[in-house]
Amino acid sequence: MNALLLTDRSLKSLKADYSTHTDLYHEDKFPSDLLQTFVSEENLKDFSNYPELKDKGQEEEQWLSDYNNGLSLTTFFVDHDFPISLIVDERFVAYLTHSVYFEYMKKRWPVDEQHVNRINERYLFMKFPLSRNGIVRLCWPIIVTADFSLDDPYKYSKVAFQYAGTVDKLLERKFSRNRSLLKACLQAISELPDPKEIVNKNRSGMLGKRLNNILSVISLDALTYDETLAVVKKAVSEILVGPGTLDEDELNNGDD
Repeated sequence: MNALLLTDRSLKSLKADYSTHTDLYHEDKFPSDLLQTFVSEENLKDFSNYPELKDKGQEEEQWLSDYNNGLSLTTFFVDHDFPISLIVDERFVAYLTHSVYFEYMKKRWPVDEQHVNRINERYLFMKFPLSRNGIVRLCWPIIVTADFSLDDPYKYSKVAFQYAGTVDKLLERKFSRNRSLLKACLQAISELPDPKEIVNKNRSGMLGKRLNNILSVISLDALTYDETLAVVKKAVSEILVGPGTLDEDELNNGDD
């Protein structure tokens, strides 16, 4: 497998002072002088067939558009044996966001005076690239939630995209790498009479914080999946019957 990615020097140039590059994110193509040095540039033609990422249809919900694009891209990576380490390598992802998928990125995450931080957050890597970078966020939820033992392997991947307000907060925590726990979270959310109750503005980050506190006293390795699911459902239930906000102690404790 050969793939293009930016050199460390090119990436450093992009990140030096991203606020001065705002106008460049309105160009038809990102200026080549900032992307002129690649690793394995001679292999450019090998990957000219990246899948197209499509704009949201007029009647299509945004989460479904993101899911379909994520499935298309993740399937491509799997079929071409891309290692996970490359998919989360900022040099590779910055090449995708500024070259291969620059047109898509400008439409999905336009940069203007009010959204200058999108350059560092969506086009590059900030603190939580797994849930915030414009390309990684399409792939990572599918990578960690696909379950081929199910009739629909992407059942929980769809939940992850549909209720991203809460799930993104889960993906930003270390425990999200535990597939069993993450699956239990998605199952608990999907089985609510109205899943949107757990992703409203006041509650969107509460489940991650609550679980982080619970995991400080419970060992996941000692639990079966059903037991893990019961723990998560209890946490969800407690959040829903509460006032919709965490108390001060819980807000300040349990962060990764």
